[in-house]
Amino acid sequence: MLFRNAISAALAIVVVAALPSNAQVYPLTPVPLFHYDTQPEYTFNYTKQLTLKPEYSEEILESRSILHKLGAYVEVSQFSDIMTKTRPIQSSGDFASGFPATIFAPINSPTGNLTLHGDLATTVKYHLHVDTTMYDLSKLEKNRPYGGAARSGHIHVLKQGPNLLVNCVKVIARPIVARNGIIYPIESPLRPGDGDRILNAVRNKKKIDCRDFQ
Repeated sequence: MLFRNAISAALAIVVVAALPSNAQVYPLTPVPLFHYDTQPEYTFNYTKQLTLKPEYSEEILESRSILHKLGAYVEVSQFSDIMTKTRPIQSSGDFASGFPATIFAPINSPTGNLTLHGDLATTVKYHLHVDTTMYDLSKLEKNRPYGGAARSGHIHVLKQGPNLLVNCVKVIARPIVARNGIIYPIESPLRPGDGDRILNAVRNKKKIDCRDFQ
């Protein structure tokens, strides 16, 4: 149901971001590592929440790492399986046990086979931001372009109206906060290169038509 609603929303919304003539690229500011007694209050009206697998509970997951939490939710299980198989960050420290990170996790494909564009390892890395915990992106200034470095390339983040867009891909459910990071569920996989293309358009003061990135 979550996937069906996301597709319907994607078809209904065509986003054209007209940037001001003096638009610049602003870096995403890394937010300090989250502590449970200071959990950020999300200002986005996310009514959708991902579904826990039957073998998990919020109590079990409360102090688990970001990889454990990624594997605990039904709607992002395909991406979690790909992460497990490709091990894209095994040389970047003990990510599973505590390396801080942000993950943009695409929800499952209804075909049962999530399609990632380009080289598999490179594309998986593009969804990861190691050493950076991006809390709470809902508090970004509206219509102001933000850029950030992924493991392979750059991403563009824009808060437009009620939507948070990552390379024109919508965040569609409440982010999942882990002990060492945060997971943003997104409606479809990101494509390496799209972020750089969008950021180049921003630098050249051009409009961004999200139909070019679907």
